[in-house]
Amino acid sequence: MLYREGAYKANTDNPYSEAIITKNRFGELGTAYMRFEKGHFVDCDQAQAHQFINEKPQQTKPYAPKSYGKGAR
Repeated sequence: MLYREGAYKANTDNPYSEAIITKNRFGELGTAYMRFEKGHFVDCDQAQAHQFINEKPQQTKPYAPKSYGKGAR
């Protein structure tokens, strides 16, 4: 499976794509990272890409509380 955040979110600063290997009869399972530059995948430092993707800040704004109609509980 291939996941590239830039394909789903237009204003992302993530230059990496993830190739997620979920089935491999005689090999290892895991994730390989690649940079997506000018329409092509290029090699990158796997440790640096893993750190960049996994240390992204989470959503800072909490969700708004539910609002019910007047008099509802």
